[in-house]
Amino acid sequence: VYVSVKNTSDEELNIMPQLKTTLSNQGYQVVHNPNTAHYLLQANILKVGKMSVAASQSALGGGYGSAIAGAVAGTAMGSMTQSGTGMIAGGLAGGVIGLAADALVKDVNYTMITDIQISERAGKGVHVKEQVQSHLNNGRSTVSSQTSSRASPYQRYRTRVVSNANKVNLTFQDARTPLEQGLVKVISGIF
Repeated sequence: VYVSVKNTSDEELNIMPQLKTTLSNQGYQVVHNPNTAHYLLQANILKVGKMSVAASQSALGGGYGSAIAGAVAGTAMGSMTQSGTGMIAGGLAGGVIGLAADALVKDVNYTMITDIQISERAGKGVHVKEQVQSHLNNGRSTVSSQTSSRASPYQRYRTRVVSNANKVNLTFQDARTPLEQGLVKVISGIF
């Protein structure tokens, strides 16, 4: 296996040593010359950063109502004084505490998007014809199209991997290792 990992994201990541070790532990020989490899593994880490959690999770009300719940609890505590003023003060205090707690606790999600291409050297007698179509937009009104085809010694397979690290008050430094380990696990799992 010849391994090439590019990182065109804004963050410093290096999964190459881990990936090579994992593939070697699975019995694959990692080579330095693509011409001697049966498989070519090419990965490009496109984007890494904070992104919102899936729309379905936010629709379920993640975090919704925390300050409101604090106000309700404060009102209930204030009602023990059996005075309207106590209920209002308790409600306000509970609401402020709920808002302060929300400000201190943030659910942070880091996402890493990686494109992967695996090329497998075709066996003897197998003829692979590769055809590529490109549609290039130039501004709003011009589109250039290109089509090319050629014989190729490789069968190519492509996929995109989206990795997530999600935790309360997560920093990128804390997210980096799980994101890298997760990506290595997914890529090596393809083999």
